[in-house]
Amino acid sequence: MAAEQGPEVFVQDDKRSNPSRAPLATGSWTCVQTDGRGSGTGLPAGGEDGTAQVPLGADLICAATSRTAEATLLKQVVNEHGGTLAPEDFQLQAAPSSDGTGLASKTVAGSDAPSESTAVLVRPAQSYTVSDESLVEDLAYRTGELQRYTGAPAETVDHQDAQLWETVPDGEITMEADGAEIYRLVSYDVAPSVLPKTGGLGSLSYLIGGGALIVFAALAALKLRQSARPPRRRTA
Repeated sequence: MAAEQGPEVFVQDDKRSNPSRAPLATGSWTCVQTDGRGSGTGLPAGGEDGTAQVPLGADLICAATSRTAEATLLKQVVNEHGGTLAPEDFQLQAAPSSDGTGLASKTVAGSDAPSESTAVLVRPAQSYTVSDESLVEDLAYRTGELQRYTGAPAETVDHQDAQLWETVPDGEITMEADGAEIYRLVSYDVAPSVLPKTGGLGSLSYLIGGGALIVFAALAALKLRQSARPPRRRTA
């Protein structure tokens, strides 16, 4: 038995121990006998291996169940060096990690609070790489770790308690069917590079070195010019 493919993020239950036995089947089914008027008698009639045998004179009702998973993608921005960007200045994307899957990437607006706009449906058992993009021209930020929330699901999450967040290896998520998880991608502002203003030589060494190179180049050019000048002839 085969079911038409629905949305790409849904996967049909498949408990088949030997899929090659029914290669045209799309997964497992649940079948029950009926009384001929559409009411089930409660007697199971197979379907788990993708096939069903209809007893003589009996009717069957078979159903296939497909499932998906929901990932909530949040953004946290840590400003420790004077940065001013906020989660709303970013957007996040969950892209299928392997090529040829035909799955589309999912993009959400940056936010640090769970909502319908930060939740996306993903295909169970499929790996997704989570990344972000700044919506403003500010390069003084670096993308840090992807983390999964381990606290109790709620409308708000605790971003301050580090014990409630565990780092996800390689920045990839893979979810089980019917799963619902909250993830956050952290960005940090970068401390500016400042030359010393007091104490030591500061930038003086760079100025002296640059000046010496200019003088050396000028002397070398003068020497070459003199070497190329033809000797003068003396006349009696």
